[in-house]
Amino acid sequence: MTNSQPDTLYHYTDTNSLMSILRTQTLWATDAIYLNDTREIRYGIKKFKQVLNSYTPTNDAESWAVRAASVQIDDIEKSLYDGDSRRVYVTCFSEKSDSLSQWRGYGSSGSGFAIGFDKKLLADLRYDVESAVDPLKIIHASMRDDLEPTMSSIVDPFGIDRFNSKSIVGWAKTFGAFPVEYGNKKARSACASLVESIVEDRSKTGLPKQWPQIFTATVGVERLCLIKDKSFKDEREWRVVVAEFLRKPIPEFRSNATLGVVPYIVLKLPPNAIKSIVVGPGRHASIRKESVKQLLAQLGVTGVEVINSEVPFRS
Repeated sequence: MTNSQPDTLYHYTDTNSLMSILRTQTLWATDAIYLNDTREIRYGIKKFKQVLNSYTPTNDAESWAVRAASVQIDDIEKSLYDGDSRRVYVTCFSEKSDSLSQWRGYGSSGSGFAIGFDKKLLADLRYDVESAVDPLKIIHASMRDDLEPTMSSIVDPFGIDRFNSKSIVGWAKTFGAFPVEYGNKKARSACASLVESIVEDRSKTGLPKQWPQIFTATVGVERLCLIKDKSFKDEREWRVVVAEFLRKPIPEFRSNATLGVVPYIVLKLPPNAIKSIVVGPGRHASIRKESVKQLLAQLGVTGVEVINSEVPFRS
């Protein structure tokens, strides 16, 4: 990871996806368990549980916080393959605009494209959500102070009156793209930071007693999605993570030859989010560049630079 923050992040994709993104001005965020990393989320959860279990509490409040967070993360892990539970969605980018490994892995073996997005504007991606109940009712029902950190007090807002209330459809915004951290050392450091926040003295900060569950189920889950095995380090990946707490993103579904039906949510791009398009180093690169320029003109999309890859790769 470079020390400087990139202004542009690149999404490698094939021709059909490029056309869809340009025509609809949307991106797709895939359910995290369907991503290429077979240990997605679980790698981060494993590291988090190791750090959490090795933490030595200094008082009863900290002991309670650790137990509550442990129960919460166990429940989240169990729910990863439960389609009725809260889902986590991810869209992936790279710092690299012209990466051979990215072309091979995600850019149709060099015949695809890398779409450059303004990193700041990725905080303005919008998606549809379904709020089954009034958020205040959820908080009131699930945050009682007399509950112990057992299965009965796990923060699960989607399980409360979800099917007994009229759905409220609205929209929400992402929090932006964040860099992925790789390997055991970075993972333990990130998890240690999470644990410190979980055991924070609530008597001094005014946080609710259920802070360990709330924090683990929200910020914790999002941060754990940004931890990966060191073997993926070359991707220099950034991610937009959607891990909703009070609302349920409305999923769509696509087919996949290997995984069957894959859930995803649609992220609507703000104006001028696309800055550039890099044409992959595969065959007929010059012709593919010209056709993309024509497509942009036909769609009325301006201000997008179209350039050819400089990677000497023959697909």
